[in-house]
Amino acid sequence: MNPPLETCVAVIGAGPAGLMSALLLARAGVPCAVFEQHEGISTHPKAMGITRRSAEIFRQLGLLDRMQEADFSTAETQLMIWAKALVGEELGRAPLPAADVDWSPCRPFHSPQTHTEAVLLAALEAEPLARVHFRHRVRTIGREPHAVELDVSGPEGGFICRAEWVIAADGAGSPVRRILGIQAEGPGDLGHFLNVFFHADPSVVLEGRRSLLYNILREDLVEFLVSVNGRDLWLMHHFLQPGEDATRLSPEVLEGMIRAAMGLPDLRVQILGRAPWVMSPKVATAFRNGRIFLVGDAASRLSPAGGLGMNTGLQSAHNLAWKLAAVVHGHAGEGLLDTYEKERRSVSLGVMHHTNENSGEVLRQVDCALRGAFDELKTMLAASHRHEEDRRFDTGIEYSNGPRFPHAWVRVNGQRLSTLDLVGGSFVVLAGPRAQVPKDALYKVVRPECEDASFAAAWGLDGEGAILVRPDGFVAGRVQGDPATVTAALRVALSGG
Repeated sequence: MNPPLETCVAVIGAGPAGLMSALLLARAGVPCAVFEQHEGISTHPKAMGITRRSAEIFRQLGLLDRMQEADFSTAETQLMIWAKALVGEELGRAPLPAADVDWSPCRPFHSPQTHTEAVLLAALEAEPLARVHFRHRVRTIGREPHAVELDVSGPEGGFICRAEWVIAADGAGSPVRRILGIQAEGPGDLGHFLNVFFHADPSVVLEGRRSLLYNILREDLVEFLVSVNGRDLWLMHHFLQPGEDATRLSPEVLEGMIRAAMGLPDLRVQILGRAPWVMSPKVATAFRNGRIFLVGDAASRLSPAGGLGMNTGLQSAHNLAWKLAAVVHGHAGEGLLDTYEKERRSVSLGVMHHTNENSGEVLRQVDCALRGAFDELKTMLAASHRHEEDRRFDTGIEYSNGPRFPHAWVRVNGQRLSTLDLVGGSFVVLAGPRAQVPKDALYKVVRPECEDASFAAAWGLDGEGAILVRPDGFVAGRVQGDPATVTAALRVALSGG
């Protein structure tokens, strides 16, 4: 047995939620160690859509430009197409969320999970307080009143990691969740799929029909094609039919399916990888057990219809990290940590319900196609709610303490910024020009000049008003006149009240 390792926070799993958790903690001054049983980050694209809210988090971290390097979406490609083949009869189309809106400085964009994880890993490796251990598997967990002991196996043998806190971001099958005896609730098995990552270049025949998503539906074939790089890398979600065994589908058979789905019988296809999965949406009945927290798919496994699974995990990590850092640094009591489950589990349940509705709609479309009811299918597609953006599960969620502070353009020291650029990393007091705000090491004070006078008036930023904003951008309190109420609001926010 090797010498023990001691750390403040141990993160199990180096997927997007685990890497985001560790990065936020390290930047908040909290030492952490990440254990990942695989040799490295994912080589399979998996999730690819980044929502506005997640984009705002990457913007806060200074990683947005790097993240968008993989984005190829344009106004023309920001849509979903239903067709009998990639180059066959089109059945319908619906626009994806618009790029520019007045309620966020960010736009949704395309980033394969391989790229997302690479960006997060590079940022994390630059942090002196964090270390990622690949090829390390957590075998058992021992819980004590003031610490958690992990029995870890690695390339050079086993050792004990003693951590004050543990974040389990170990995937949908979460061994940690099972060890803790935490159940998960949801509709269960909605379908079995095989993800096929492949190389093919049909771009010369796609002029005027470029898209991020293609749903291929006909009587003899159901395939969902996602463009990975806008050119020659693709992901196919193959809907396994009853009795169809994913392990017995040879590369030649899969290549034939791809050519059929694309309607290009002579297309050169190279299979790069495959990954079977089950669409079985479930949300854990608890997100915390003592000193251990569930994040990402370990907490909520969601249907991919709508692209909110990874985004929900990233946003949950954003919610938990500042709270855990506040407790570690002695600024808050452990009661604050109970608000993680209170705030994020309800959100996850809402997202699950929403994405289950999306999945049900997709399954009804599939049923129409398999029955050859294409007139009925076209009518259904024309009425699809996918034509509208749903803000509830992106930037418009309200928590018990207050809403997320909204975006508006302001000037600070002559620089034009979004109000969202003013928050993050610590508590912030956004104060009007005549607001009296007592000094406190736990928050910074910013007096923005609002471009929109109505916005300034609504939030009291045109006079004596002030708003206390949490590190994750949610309002912790509003103040008008009495400066003592700022301190009181901070105390309530840190107590979890």
